[in-house]
Amino acid sequence: MEIYSRKLGRLVKAKLSISVAAWVFLSIVAIEVIIFIPSYLRREQELITQIQEVSTAKVGAVLSLKNSNRTSSQLLTQLESLMNYSTIVGGALYNENRQLVGTFGETPQALPVDRKLPEMAILPVPRVDRVDMVWIKLRMDSRYTLVLRQDTSTIQSELQAFGGRIAGLVLIIALFVTATTMAVLAKLVIWPILRLRDDLEIAGESLNRQIDDQSFYSLSTNRSDELGEVMGAFREMLQRVRDEIRSRTESEQALREEQEKSDQLLLNILPGCIADRLKMMTARSPMVLPRLRSYLPTL
Repeated sequence: MEIYSRKLGRLVKAKLSISVAAWVFLSIVAIEVIIFIPSYLRREQELITQIQEVSTAKVGAVLSLKNSNRTSSQLLTQLESLMNYSTIVGGALYNENRQLVGTFGETPQALPVDRKLPEMAILPVPRVDRVDMVWIKLRMDSRYTLVLRQDTSTIQSELQAFGGRIAGLVLIIALFVTATTMAVLAKLVIWPILRLRDDLEIAGESLNRQIDDQSFYSLSTNRSDELGEVMGAFREMLQRVRDEIRSRTESEQALREEQEKSDQLLLNILPGCIADRLKMMTARSPMVLPRLRSYLPTL
């Protein structure tokens, strides 16, 4: 358990892990937000359509109580009874020339005079909890146009709940996909990279101390991908550096042996004080001794 905890700690602290996790998480959230916006607008339209259908039925039920010979004031008084329903908070009645006949409750937006509207239109309202719905040519009295202001606060609360559910689902999906992706990347990429970094540190220490029996993760792993090529390059570099160090060590050893032979030769043929002076001269100028040895056979 302790080993796995250390591994997890290293993965969490790795900058590559953090970068990959952040990009995966943000990418999933961005995609889900792009998908969520049309869904949110479609759900809002569905809820408004439901209110519109209910209000249409209510208007039809109220207008069916009287015949078509009613006056505009009678019609307005009759329509005012619609405020007994929870969603209708006001209205305005227009004649066939789109001139205002009268209002009740909250006054809706003014009906545009110079713009053609569909049979069931919705006027823009600055308040988020209100919507103005237009009925062109009422079924029971085609001389009038009715605009009703609807209370859509219930829609807003339902949309907030809908958005909350979607946000929670997006968060769960993003976390799950990010965790799964990180688990796969940790096994295939991130953890091998961390082990390769450890190998480089160990290699530097072993080469400095000339230790050849160090065990390396990269030497015991065979991969056929790009990371395997990097590990192969590491193995070749390590072997090449070891060979260079071994060659240099052998050359230095041979040079020391040659130096010892030369010193012994000087001691055999020259007095001690002269030999010591030659050694000092050799230390200052390495070319003295080879030149001297070239003359020794003739002495």
